[in-house]
Amino acid sequence: MRSYTGVLEHQAIEPRLRPALLRLRYLFPALLIVLATGTEVWVRIETLHAGYQLEELRTVALRNDAHLRDLKSEYAKLASPQTIEARAKQLGFVRTTPQQIRRIR
Repeated sequence: MRSYTGVLEHQAIEPRLRPALLRLRYLFPALLIVLATGTEVWVRIETLHAGYQLEELRTVALRNDAHLRDLKSEYAKLASPQTIEARAKQLGFVRTTPQQIRRIR
């Protein structure tokens, strides 16, 4: 029984193919290194981009919080009984009398 340790060990290689095989032997690791480096650069750029987006979203959130506080303050002012009564007088509304109220059963 024969044991084969490699295909090229038992085959005769033409002398003109040897330089091509040697180039292929070093081409694959070189491609892996280039691919790994490219991937690392891409990940770093994406991380930086995500950081800029996060900072922009934080700024927008702070601006929205300030606007929400302003709106709540304005609502509290407009919903106060004094403001509602003053606005009703401007529109010509008058207070109802007990005779104007009808109960429905």
